[in-house]
Amino acid sequence: MEVTISSVMNKVYMWMFAALFSTGAVAAYVSNAGTVTNAGLIVSVIVQFIIIFSMRGSRMESMNTTVTISLFFIYAALNGYILSILLAMYEIGMITYAFGVTALVFGVMALVGTTTKKDLSSVGHLAFIGLLTVVLISFVGIFISLPINDLFLSYAIVIIFLGLIAYETQKIKQLMITYAGTEKETNIAIYGAFGLYIDFVNLFIHILKIFASRRD
Repeated sequence: MEVTISSVMNKVYMWMFAALFSTGAVAAYVSNAGTVTNAGLIVSVIVQFIIIFSMRGSRMESMNTTVTISLFFIYAALNGYILSILLAMYEIGMITYAFGVTALVFGVMALVGTTTKKDLSSVGHLAFIGLLTVVLISFVGIFISLPINDLFLSYAIVIIFLGLIAYETQKIKQLMITYAGTEKETNIAIYGAFGLYIDFVNLFIHILKIFASRRD
């Protein structure tokens, strides 16, 4: 059976969109119920880090598919719990608009990553270094006052994730073509969806922050 790029990538996007839907549903439920606590947020973040460590590429290949799917959706649900605070901080109209813009931008960069013949490894490496730099600056900023505001960091993070989305899409496309039709295909699809899901959520958060800053 002939393997097409669209057929293998559709499997990745199916899992990613399912996770995004789960996150949104949990966020809406938790926001309405008003059940967010500091302890719950801390536990959620800790469990998410454990899941991220567990779902690294080398582990994913040999992991049971049911376990892989379960971990992915547990992560998405925990993210919904954490992100429910956005519904209290921002108007639903602004959230919807930011989500739409994020989906559009994500789609463009994913298309670039899927169709370009240029190797985007260098873009991925630069984006990763940029992300580490932003994380370090943010951490240092907790203890020392730095002449860098949050809006500047949000713009920087948006640019960084644009590069990551294109790079990771290209990498996932190559992996999916390699493992298409094998017993590892579903795990690889979820691995790809997991990475793109994280990219999408981070892009959305910082686009939302940028839009919100313009109204202040």
